[in-house]
Amino acid sequence: MNSQKKKTAVLIRTSKEPGEVRGTFLIFENDDVIFSCKILELPDKGNQKKVSCIPIGIYKLVPRSSQSKGDHLEIQGVPGRSLCLIHIANYTRELEGCQAPGCRFLDLDGDGQLDIGDSRIALQRIVSIITEPITYMVIETKQEGTNEKL
Repeated sequence: MNSQKKKTAVLIRTSKEPGEVRGTFLIFENDDVIFSCKILELPDKGNQKKVSCIPIGIYKLVPRSSQSKGDHLEIQGVPGRSLCLIHIANYTRELEGCQAPGCRFLDLDGDGQLDIGDSRIALQRIVSIITEPITYMVIETKQEGTNEKL
């Protein structure tokens, strides 16, 4: 019996809007979900640097720390991009191709676009769980060109 606990993370994109992409972020330990939160991203603009969400795919999530962002995660392996991060943010205007975790979607600034709340709380929990590089899968629940969920 293999008692090694392997962690992986999955982002399931559930909504692609003109101004943002929203989804659910899950951390698995073997077959069990041990954490979940929401993720807010920039809209899909063909993987353009600093203005687009990352494409669906399989990446590596690596713990990282910087003076400006504190403890956060780097998404490594994004084609043609570097320093795609998961970091604290509440609004898409705070993202440059990165992802913002949080506990819920709500319109914080009254502009009619959903933002993400409790980002600091969600990120603190994520970085306490992901302490070494793990596999990160980004998938979608909608087919391109349709409003139908799969």
